[in-house]
Amino acid sequence: MATIRKSVGFPRRNGFSLIEMIMVIVVLGIIAAVAAPILANAFRAYFTGMDIAETDWQARAALERMSRELRTVRAPADLIITAAGDLSFTDIDGNVIRYCLGAVGTCPGTAGNLMRNSQSLATGVSGLTLSYLTRTGVATGVAAQVFYIVTGFTVTQNTVSKVFTATVSPRNFP
Repeated sequence: MATIRKSVGFPRRNGFSLIEMIMVIVVLGIIAAVAAPILANAFRAYFTGMDIAETDWQARAALERMSRELRTVRAPADLIITAAGDLSFTDIDGNVIRYCLGAVGTCPGTAGNLMRNSQSLATGVSGLTLSYLTRTGVATGVAAQVFYIVTGFTVTQNTVSKVFTATVSPRNFP
């Protein structure tokens, strides 16, 4: 014959007790408090890396184009020096090219853009300097004496700022 067991006390129910739930919430809270700063630093490093990459490729492309085109200045007489950050010249193909910082003086474009004629080469440019040197390396402002053209600008993306410079000697200068 089958025996019937009698349960003593409360019958067992499926689920968690209140104490178990509170302990899980406390443990998860501690883990989240430890993990949050680590994740925040990882995200910050990722976005800083993206800013560095964006700043770097944009500025390098602009500097490379400027350097390439400055090498093709037809003659020192074809340089038009109007300000420290504004240069116009005629290249060997007869094209007039102008480099300037947007919204400074008569330069077209948005403030902070490095402009080539009316096209933006780089954004976030906080300063453009063009200086001119003679064959002996002495600074000059006279176009006929220019042998080297030194370009420099600072590019800023969010918290990342980087300075780029290049010294170019046009091929057709005596």
